Amino acid sequence: MEPAFTLFCLQRKMHSIYLKEILFLKACGKYCILHTDSKKIKLSQGISELSQKLPVQKFSRIHRSYLVAWEKIKQLTNKWILIGNEKIPLTRRGRKLLLQLVSL
Repeated sequence: MEPAFTLFCLQRKMHSIYLKEILFLKACGKYCILHTDSKKIKLSQGISELSQKLPVQKFSRIHRSYLVAWEKIKQLTNKWILIGNEKIPLTRRGRKLLLQLVSL
């Protein structure tokens, strides 16, 4: 059974966030911005480190700067995906990965 939440470091404190609330994470240099329906949270970890913490069954790195909850995707094109109101760029490799996950 996979965990319902994960821990993130925010301003030198550990915080728990429910996985079902996460829409996507965006890399911003050494930091990451975690996006939920209601808020944006600046995290002190990089996207590579965070991608190892999140379950691969639910989250995919579809671009070097984005890690998305693939169940939250509303629309998919050759160039981008839509999550919430955000258009997120999609690489060919990321699109191939998402199509493989959808076909499982």
